[in-house]
Amino acid sequence: MIAALERLDASTAGWLAQHDSALEHLPDALAATEPHWSLHDVRWTPGQGCQLAYQVAAGDSGAATFIALNLDPHGWSQHDYSTDPFLPGLPTAADSDLVLDDLARVVGEPILHCRVRPVRYRPGSRCVLRYDVLTAAGPARYYAKVFTPAVFADTAGRAMLVAAAAQPALGVARVLAVWPALYATVGAAVDGRSASAVLRDDTVPFRRRTDLANRLGGLLADFHALTGVSVPLRTTSDQLIALADLQPAVEMMDAALGDRLRRLVDDLARHLPPNDRLEVLTHGGFRAGQVTFDDEGRLCLLDLDGVCRSDAARDLGNALSHLSWQAIRQSLPGSEVPLISQALLAGYESRGRPVDRVSLAWWQAAALAQIAARRFRRLEVADWVLVPRLLDLAENLLHSPQTSGST
Repeated sequence: MIAALERLDASTAGWLAQHDSALEHLPDALAATEPHWSLHDVRWTPGQGCQLAYQVAAGDSGAATFIALNLDPHGWSQHDYSTDPFLPGLPTAADSDLVLDDLARVVGEPILHCRVRPVRYRPGSRCVLRYDVLTAAGPARYYAKVFTPAVFADTAGRAMLVAAAAQPALGVARVLAVWPALYATVGAAVDGRSASAVLRDDTVPFRRRTDLANRLGGLLADFHALTGVSVPLRTTSDQLIALADLQPAVEMMDAALGDRLRRLVDDLARHLPPNDRLEVLTHGGFRAGQVTFDDEGRLCLLDLDGVCRSDAARDLGNALSHLSWQAIRQSLPGSEVPLISQALLAGYESRGRPVDRVSLAWWQAAALAQIAARRFRRLEVADWVLVPRLLDLAENLLHSPQTSGST
């Protein structure tokens, strides 16, 4: 049946509900959606329920919004994004009148006009708002990230500290303000395309794309060289715990794949790198999609909320695994991935930071397993048929000659 799942619709929802009774009301919830709603985010917790976010197309007012659907074993409900009960700062942050004074202090001058638009929303987790403002100096754009109180307390000041530690020449997105009362952080807009989009753009000469990959590696090496920032440790044990948390979603929908993932996680636990090298400041989710590339050729690293101290191979492995995932999804030619990956690693090592290949293979395999399992947690049913290929790559990395002696 999994091979026939093409999208999350009423028919698929009925099949999913047969495997998890907590999704019993998913068919009814999906039936209540409108044709002009576009699925934006899904988070399924096996046995407990599911949260979905739909982006509602802009009408005549030009004001696009989000609607959340919340499901549990007892029923389902929907609400506007701005009334999310887990994001208590959002009603104020999303109201241009209520947020105007706080935003004016960030801008540094009176605001003549402000338009607020939600651009990303994960129900019960976070929301990104765009502020298009007009001052006497002209138009400008800012973004606010609104978190749950617990996540805000854990991450709020971290991105600001990292940005402050970075030299101006290192492209890192700046946090301009922290709004404790709204559980939000604010930064200026960053111009440019996603580096990931450039790497897969076949209208861009391949040499230019490998040059970009080389520069991404250099950017990451420079980021890893930052010091003096206190952040949490993230070890191989933490990664294994995260993978174990994802396993039930795969096991519930596909027992064979779930068993295969469990064996892979067990192998990861048995083939740990010789040492957890926790000497560098890591991004925590580094990949080409987290970097912008503007018309002047400047790079800027985004989304620093997950920074931690860990093995440098963690970021590198994550970046390489996402390049492989793009190739599997055919958004990036498979023949190009090895050369782009080599260019990224060469750029990293050009800064005098050698890469431990054993650690890299472990972290890359772990990242591939995580990408695979997250397809299930996010109910990205059309991609489930591709999960075995991700596991193939992870298994091959873990048992390649360069890692076979790392038990």
